[in-house]
Amino acid sequence: MKKILLSTSLLVFLFACTKQETNPKSSSLTGKWALSLALTNASNGNGFCATAKEGKTIEFFNDGKVVANNSLCLTDNNQQSQATYDNTFIYPSDCQNVKLEYAIEAEVLTVTYPCIEGYVEKYTLTSE
Repeated sequence: MKKILLSTSLLVFLFACTKQETNPKSSSLTGKWALSLALTNASNGNGFCATAKEGKTIEFFNDGKVVANNSLCLTDNNQQSQATYDNTFIYPSDCQNVKLEYAIEAEVLTVTYPCIEGYVEKYTLTSE
């Protein structure tokens, strides 16, 4: 009986659940991304190209932090911005109650801003 109990305990220990990483830190996201395209009125599928802010970058780090060389809020603020991120959203520290949805498809990072008329920025990876 002791052998069965010991064997069962050993099996449970060996196959126990492992702790999963709670931070997203996708290797495909980590690195510096440069703004390549801005679309307004993107919500209706007929997006209009807007002038992309020249030189705007967003850098993602493995520790869940984000640094942008311009504000991540929809303002003309050209000051550096910091944020955190998870698997779906970026949370800028300089915008109250704002979260920006992001996705990567075909090596293009798309950041969607929460506004009525729709505003999307597209970035390409410049370095890792």
